[in-house]
Amino acid sequence: MAPNPIPPLALREFLDFLREQSQQLRHCPECGSVFEHLIATFLLYGETWDIALPVCPKCDLRSSSHTVVAQKAAA
Repeated sequence: MAPNPIPPLALREFLDFLREQSQQLRHCPECGSVFEHLIATFLLYGETWDIALPVCPKCDLRSSSHTVVAQKAAA
């Protein structure tokens, strides 16, 4: 028997919460740097949410895989 999927209402509430809370994160808890925010768009049943994802310019770009992604995004 397959597990029950997450109800769409719960996902909508989660995305609403993320949209409201994402801009409140200002500083990285690891190094104290000011976060940059990258906008990500989520689509669910015809609704969209633009959510600002916090990214630390020091900690999140340390690994080479993140650097490659950041370089591709900048191109």
